Amino acid sequence: MRKLISRLAVVFAGACAAAAVLSMSGCEESGADSLSVTPRYVTIGPNITTFELNVVGGTKALSFPLEWSVANSSLGRIVSNSGAWAVYSRTATHGVNTVTVRDQYGAEV
Repeated sequence: MRKLISRLAVVFAGACAAAAVLSMSGCEESGADSLSVTPRYVTIGPNITTFELNVVGGTKALSFPLEWSVANSSLGRIVSNSGAWAVYSRTATHGVNTVTVRDQYGAEV
């Protein structure tokens, strides 16, 4: 009887330890708490049709892939992106456009 109780105690202790480990995993926060894009503002002249944008996270790592978008696609668009970089290309000569980037956890700028 004592052996059975000892075995049950060991099994119960092991189950409790496994439950504690499983409940702790996933508790860490993921994704950047804020994003920042450089350059923040760009004035495009007649001889400049594209420029590069770079995004950095706040105190946490970025969550790739990033989603890039523009407010008005008739003024310009994101023509390529890789990691934290994107290339914007203008398609109109006049206007103000806003580029937005979002990580996989919803942080955006």
